[in-house]
Amino acid sequence: MARVLMASTGRRSVWAREPWRSTWTAGEMAALLARHGFTVTLDQNLLEVAEALETPAHRPRSLGNSRLMVADHS
Repeated sequence: MARVLMASTGRRSVWAREPWRSTWTAGEMAALLARHGFTVTLDQNLLEVAEALETPAHRPRSLGNSRLMVADHS
């Protein structure tokens, strides 16, 4: 509803610059990549990545719920 109201005023949405997040599971994303000829070579949550890089995690819950997936094209 807010987007419709903002559009009707000609103003830019306050959410225009917010990060976009998907609701795909890691398995669903891997399957999608496989259908397009990619092979997943790395799949980790961002908390694991931060810990491996010895980077302080100020929002560990958020990082634990976000993923990094790397895939190679066959």
